[in-house]
Parts: sequence; structure tokens; C-alpha cells
Amino acid sequence: MSFQTRFRAGHSLGDKPHFTLLIDHSGSMKGARSLAAATVTDILGDMLEHQHCSMDLLGFTTGAWKGGKSRVFWLGRGAPENPGRLNDLLHIVYNDETGSVGRWPVYLPLMLMPNVLRENIDGEALLWARDRAMRRDPTSWVCLLISDGAPVDDSTLQENDLGYLQRHLQLVVEQLNADPRTRLGCLAFDYHAVVPFRAIKHADGLEHATLRAFDLLEDLIWPQATES
Repeated sequence: MSFQTRFRAGHSLGDKPHFTLLIDHSGSMKGARSLAAATVTDILGDMLEHQHCSMDLLGFTTGAWKGGKSRVFWLGRGAPENPGRLNDLLHIVYNDETGSVGRWPVYLPLMLMPNVLRENIDGEALLWARDRAMRRDPTSWVCLLISDGAPVDDSTLQENDLGYLQRHLQLVVEQLNADPRTRLGCLAFDYHAVVPFRAIKHADGLEHATLRAFDLLEDLIWPQATES
């Protein structure tokens, strides 16, 4: 039975599910990993659109290397200790509900542009994606984070500690998991994800990325005890 047929046959997401694909746009994604992420987004986004699903296709990175305006502002305040995030966020919306139906694939090559791929601050990106989803008042929210590693921003980690962003991501995932409407998963490219997502699938390249993404989506929609 195909995914589409199984989805139409029934699921436990309620009558207003919302789906989010949230793509890591870090510098380490440059090349084959970004191509794999764009391919996954294109195929899954097209399938969800044809099922008339509410969805967001989103990307996240930073606005600069080395901190940008956030670091300049911090330095202007006398560089207080333990400042928290020290870089500007750049969040990208590939589709929305205001008229991009069928048009969003033309924007996906943005994922391949080296000048867009900088740092990755995953925790805040997940909170942003959650806030966008909850505006739709969904009966459930299914979110796939597509990433190739732990959150990293050199400017932030230099002035806090090396575990700062990872701890924040862990806390955010735990907070989101506590909401019974939320089903949060991670498609991990070439790294071992240790954050407690509800489901994790690992992919080692373009060849298997889309199949593993469908496996992940199935695990989130129809939860079962399976090995990643």
C-alpha cells in the first residue's frame, strides 16, 4: 500500500493536522547534503500538497558569520558574561498559505547557495516553526527536522560554553514532546542524533534520503516500536 493510499485510509492526527519540514541551512550542509535536503523537501512537499495537507516548508540559518549585529550590540554593552545567543537569526519560508501553492519548488535552489549556508541554531528554529504551526490551530503537528549535526554557532559558543546550544535544543525538544499534539522527528544526515526526538532516521547520502524521510514520516503518523 502506498503512503498516499494509507494516509487517505486513516490516521490518528485529527481533521486538521499541520506538517512542517524544517531544514538545517548550516555551512556543513553545502553540496550533496543540501541537494538531498532539497530533494526530500520537493518530494514530500509535493505529496503533502496533493493530499491537501496544511504544511510549512522552512529553512533556518544565521544572518552572518561571527555574530553579526548581535555581537556588535553585545560588545557595545561592554561584553557582559554569559550573553546567550550571539548571532542574528535568518529564518526562511519556502511556502505559506497566502498564494505559494504549487510555486514553492522554484525557491528550493536557495538551499544550495553557499552564501546562505552559515550557522545552525536549532532550538530557536523549532520554536519558530511551532509558533507558525500553532497559528493554524491544528489538531496535531508533525514536524521533521532535517539536519546534519548538532547546533553550532561559533560566536555564541565562544562566549558561553560548548554545550550551550545543544542543551537548549534538548530542552526545546522535551518541551515540544510534552504537548500531545506534537510529533517531532529528525532525519539525520551522516551523524548520530542524541536529542530525544520521538523518531529518528539516519541517511548517509542522496540515494537513501527520500526513502528514510518517508520511513520517518510513517513512524510519526503511525507510531510503532521500530529501530532507526
